[in-house]
Amino acid sequence: MSVLLVIPGEPMGKGSVRSGGPGRRGYTDPATRAYMDRAKRVLAKQWAGRAPLDGPVAVGITVVFPRPDYLTPDYASRVPQPPDERIAHVVKPDLDNVIKMVLDCATKAGIWSDDARVCRYLHEPSKWWAAVGEEPGVDLVVASVDDPWATWALHRGPRPEGA
Repeated sequence: MSVLLVIPGEPMGKGSVRSGGPGRRGYTDPATRAYMDRAKRVLAKQWAGRAPLDGPVAVGITVVFPRPDYLTPDYASRVPQPPDERIAHVVKPDLDNVIKMVLDCATKAGIWSDDARVCRYLHEPSKWWAAVGEEPGVDLVVASVDDPWATWALHRGPRPEGA
């Protein structure tokens, strides 16, 4: 079983928790908190009616950022013109921080109990500038991994056949 979940809008990377000073609690900046709340609601709505995944999970993550003006065909009549298809996104935020954000939002949305359940990628994660006319967002594909040994290690239940 695999499920495609989409977080529409401009993606965001997970920032560090900021310290409030010695002896004070750390805080997450308001923009990060707002994105996490929105993404959690969107994912929970798309996941509604399904039980949280309890075994090993594989994910596929494709991140698409809005295309900036300087990469549009009309910008300053430049030569050569940028292509209409997706272009590799090689500026901040870092891909690993976006992945952390998406996996944390999926945890908060109840897709799994802990993002430690993710044991592999279905494909190489990637981040792009949107193709001309494409909307920004994150595509998250979630799939159960049929691995009796991983399930045994997680729950310490009966050993798999032949073990």
